[in-house]
Amino acid sequence: IPLRLVGSEMCIRDSLNQYGDTITSADYKGNVYVANFVFTTCPTICPVMTYQMSRIQQKMKNYPHFKLLSHTVNPEYDSPQVLLEYANEMQVDTRLNNWNFATGTKESIYAMATAYFVKAFEDQEAPGGFLHSEYFVLIDKDGHVRSRKDDKGNVMGVYDGTSEYEVGLLIDDIKFLMYDHWYSAKKRSNEK
Repeated sequence: IPLRLVGSEMCIRDSLNQYGDTITSADYKGNVYVANFVFTTCPTICPVMTYQMSRIQQKMKNYPHFKLLSHTVNPEYDSPQVLLEYANEMQVDTRLNNWNFATGTKESIYAMATAYFVKAFEDQEAPGGFLHSEYFVLIDKDGHVRSRKDDKGNVMGVYDGTSEYEVGLLIDDIKFLMYDHWYSAKKRSNEK
């Protein structure tokens, strides 16, 4: 399954995780990761998306260069402490230490959403007051969005985080990307 390169290098800015630690792109460089956008008071899709991310976390727990990143779309409420409580409530396996729940400024979070090809913004008519995409985004070790083609040959770009089927495809693509990175590194090592 060759995965297509989509867009430019991702930049994680002005973010604090659920422990109050600053996180940047450097924390993800050299790792394959999946990113999404949620908020802790979401009355609709966020718990489903977090469950699916947890499913990915469990499937990938033995892969040392794999991480997860959930950005909040409601940084005014979702402090690091609130994000930690949410992670615990959602039974995230924090022992694996590979999943950050990130908060920051609205401007930086919404700009990152656009760079990831997803939507995130305030909307008083949306359930919970925020509108955001249900999509998961796969990023390679160099910080580029990667994606498979759908059944019609179109580059998907993102994976529906509420669909067990698409999350299953994403897990396959993560494993492919991890193998591809490993194989490329091994090949370079053997050429020396």
